[in-house]
Amino acid sequence: MEKKIVGKEEHLRWSEIKANRKHTHWDELPLVVQERLLLLKKMINMQDHKAEIRLIGSWVSGTWVDADTSVEILSLRKKITGKQGMSDLDIAVKSDQDINFKAIMKQLDFKVTFFKGVLKQRFIKIP
Repeated sequence: MEKKIVGKEEHLRWSEIKANRKHTHWDELPLVVQERLLLLKKMINMQDHKAEIRLIGSWVSGTWVDADTSVEILSLRKKITGKQGMSDLDIAVKSDQDINFKAIMKQLDFKVTFFKGVLKQRFIKIP
């Protein structure tokens, strides 16, 4: 990821954008994201019905990108983080079982990154 040198004003603008775009509750998430998360929960629960499943990462922090994201946000995100392209779903899963995440990912038509355990960061619990 190539990061470019950015000025103080761009960093302030990026912080403002993130604050306005971060999600803190399930109901704030776009419907398509909710549907994908519920599908993931169903697939994970087939292997462990007691698993704790959390959304973490860009959809929680406000740095996410979807098909409707403005050019300004795309540009700032690339300059500051070096990231480009659509955001995936970052999922933290706490389970006593050995969940086969590769098998789950093969069945999906969207990108997911799984993390084992509960990470100490902001999250939205999947209901």
